[in-house]
Amino acid sequence: MSKISQSDATKQVFSFTLARQLEAKSYRLITILLAAVCFLLPAVIMPCAEAFGKHTAKADEPSPVTDVYVVDNTPVSVDFNFLNQMGNPRFSGISYTDCGGDLDRAKELADANPMSLILAVDRQGTAPAESDTEYASEADKTDFTDPLAGSGTYRFTLLRTDECDISKDDAEALKDHINLYFRLVLSEKAGISYETLAELSVPVVTQTAHVTADGQPVENENEDPDDPITAMKPVLSMILPYFNIMLIYFLVLFYGQGVANCVIMEKTSKLMDTFLVSVKPAAMIFGKVFAIITASTLQFVLWIAALVGGFAAGTMFVKMINPQTDMTLIAFFDLLGDMSGMFTIGGALLALLMIIGAFALYCGLAAIGGSLASKPEDLSSTNSLFTLILIVSFFAVISSGAMTGDMPASPVWYDFVPFTSILVTPSRVLLGYVSIPTACISLAIVLACVVLCLAAAGKVYRMMSLYKGNPPKPAALIGMLKGK
Repeated sequence: MSKISQSDATKQVFSFTLARQLEAKSYRLITILLAAVCFLLPAVIMPCAEAFGKHTAKADEPSPVTDVYVVDNTPVSVDFNFLNQMGNPRFSGISYTDCGGDLDRAKELADANPMSLILAVDRQGTAPAESDTEYASEADKTDFTDPLAGSGTYRFTLLRTDECDISKDDAEALKDHINLYFRLVLSEKAGISYETLAELSVPVVTQTAHVTADGQPVENENEDPDDPITAMKPVLSMILPYFNIMLIYFLVLFYGQGVANCVIMEKTSKLMDTFLVSVKPAAMIFGKVFAIITASTLQFVLWIAALVGGFAAGTMFVKMINPQTDMTLIAFFDLLGDMSGMFTIGGALLALLMIIGAFALYCGLAAIGGSLASKPEDLSSTNSLFTLILIVSFFAVISSGAMTGDMPASPVWYDFVPFTSILVTPSRVLLGYVSIPTACISLAIVLACVVLCLAAAGKVYRMMSLYKGNPPKPAALIGMLKGK
């Protein structure tokens, strides 16, 4: 049997291996099941959390609280009924009754009205009566430093009696409403009119401008330090590298062993002599590894697409249940939508290609481990190579400060060393800290290293094809490669 050209052999091995991967029942079953789980989990949990959780209260749904009995132990008492005029329809129908400092009278009135609460207002050094502690919920206490009357602290406490039918969530909502406007209560106590308070509350906007020597303003490339999107960059520069590392780690953990097992397959079967005669080891390694990378990437992309679709469906269902939802997850998605203009299409594409290149690089290392092993039991020791390299690269990146939000200060050479660039460069190019040409050079270096690793795996495979015994040590392996 004559050997075919290496390029044709690589294509044939690639097509054969990819077809076997895609046609395998286990591959299809895992792909479909995990895609269904990734879609259904957010699509079901998010609307259920909105329907049965505390988010069900709509912005215009009246609060069940009808009366609040105010026990004001401070020197100056105010009429809290002005809170009904603050424009919030949920809390516009509550009657506030001043009971002076008589907590027992307030408790008697509250016991007779299960839809009422007690509002106790105290000044620092004046504690509520000991008898009220049995109704108080610690979550309903809020302290205020009073800037209008010297040093001191105001505290208001919402109390629920034993006969109260108000839920804690509804009491918390009223507490937040009072908390929002308690500064107006303090202004009333200090005798300051609303007009004066509004004048004092006018925001002051400051801005720093950079000018050239002739007084012309310098363009700052749309980087406004007061822009919330720009302010998010340090946060994203700390989060994205961790996300990138975890993504690469799980890809290697999930698929790396499969690459090594696929490479070692012929060594444990009777096909070794046939392969050595008909197909060059390098062509077999290239074809098999690229087929597994293609199948794995396709599978992973389908899972990510299903997860994104699940969150999109869950968001749609939540907004159908409650258009005024304040769910934190949806607010986060809205923030991501606002920041979408920060990322360019070219940068996002290069970041994605860098992650795929990182996966291919570690698959190349796994192929070297599979080529070194003569039986599956040896893979645990030979595959420790890429695990060690990943750990060393991770600690090298941490020491540079690139994982602590100081990404621009990380050394430039990190973008050109393949095992560090795959950890930080995708995030740097996505956030605009690295130019597109620099990112292209970094990607080219990573792809070149992938080719070198696969070529080395082919040479090791040919050298170790008929080798029996424990895997050689690195020094012995280098000597064998040199022909010693």
